[in-house]
Amino acid sequence: MSDIAKIAQHTKFASQISVEAVQEVVSALYTELHHAQPDPGAVRLNSRLDRDLGLDSLGRVELVLRLEQRFGVHLPAAALSSAETVADLIVFVNSAANAGGIQPHIAAVPGPISVL
Repeated sequence: MSDIAKIAQHTKFASQISVEAVQEVVSALYTELHHAQPDPGAVRLNSRLDRDLGLDSLGRVELVLRLEQRFGVHLPAAALSSAETVADLIVFVNSAANAGGIQPHIAAVPGPISVL
């Protein structure tokens, strides 16, 4: 178990984003990347992002972007480099939510672009 996952076990977050919600985002990307033969039980708390889920650096970037959009948070750069498992991502998402508060997710509405 990674150090980050150990910290997660002993940390209480004021604003808790559920484990299931984060796993849902990870599962969606995993399924997209492995559409030919996804393993439905692959996304667990201790699933390693690289070895178990097959996420390379671009896959990690996509995952972090999706987590930020889904939960209205800004994840630190360390989320890309040091998160090893799904549990690590849960810690980063909840830490970001508590550090800056969860920002309401407002979808951008395309409109006319004016150039002056």
